[in-house]
Amino acid sequence: MNNIAYIVCGNGFGHLNRSIRIVKYLLKKNINIDFFYPKKKFFRFIKKKQKKLNIIDFDTKITPEILKEKKINNLQWVKRLPNMKKYDLIVSDNLIDILELNLKTILIGNFLWFKSLPNLNNSWLNYQKSLLRKFKPHIICCKYFVPNYFSSNLKKIKVGLFTKFKNNNNDNSLLIYSGSNFFLQNFFKKLLKKGIFNKFPFKKIYLDEKIYSKKYSKKFYLFKYTKEHFSQLSMCFGRPSMGIIHDCLSHTVPIISFYDKKDKEMSDNAKNLLKFNLGYDPKTFNNALKFMKILSKNNKLDKFSKICKKLEWNGDKHAANKIINYINNF
Repeated sequence: MNNIAYIVCGNGFGHLNRSIRIVKYLLKKNINIDFFYPKKKFFRFIKKKQKKLNIIDFDTKITPEILKEKKINNLQWVKRLPNMKKYDLIVSDNLIDILELNLKTILIGNFLWFKSLPNLNNSWLNYQKSLLRKFKPHIICCKYFVPNYFSSNLKKIKVGLFTKFKNNNNDNSLLIYSGSNFFLQNFFKKLLKKGIFNKFPFKKIYLDEKIYSKKYSKKFYLFKYTKEHFSQLSMCFGRPSMGIIHDCLSHTVPIISFYDKKDKEMSDNAKNLLKFNLGYDPKTFNNALKFMKILSKNNKLDKFSKICKKLEWNGDKHAANKIINYINNF
């Protein structure tokens, strides 16, 4: 029986969501998995205890805020790990620092931190580059969202979207999503207080927990990321992170991207959504408003459903198979 250490970046919930989907298929293959993630946060997201999954309470503490502080000691999370030599494979989503252990490792992700944020610690940034040059690791990534900088130093293993296709009922509702970005959170809160969204032609407007308040009108609801809530959406407006992209596309919900222009990951995601006709990148808030009003009144949403059905799905299952193959053949 193979033993895997599965290390997951704790920023947001997108890394965890993808990892859990992949792990479910790995567990069916009779593999022991030690899952390195903050325990309290894990059980906030996963309500039921996962059989055969051993949660190791570990936080890499890699977030945009920590990276921007430029304190190198706070970035050396690998030194806090236990002895990792007992594992047949280490899976890392999406942190390349683990390569320094020089153990059998495969990466998962569609962006790299040192390429996505400006003004980082130069010493840490150069070290990240040197790890890629030295080890040239394999990385499992979604084929629709591969950034241009995934160069020759990364051996790409492309799969479809990391979830199943679920379709949608479409109840003419909008999701406004800020994610973990402080700039967007503050921006949307100001607009909500001014009543900018009050006259939008939607039955309901859902807000993520970072921007929701009971003080707003009865038209606004807290979004709970359930199948019921996703099935009511006709579109999503906001930060195009990989987590919300997977959830929205699987329910045939187009994404109107709006993001901090300094965030290269979001910029790349928005470009790829546009490239594959999976969303819109209006660039300005006023253009975004026009897009939402136009889309809410025509039949483009029906066409969008057909596009989504043709995408390659079940990337989580395929990723699990690639991981097993990597253990046996590399």
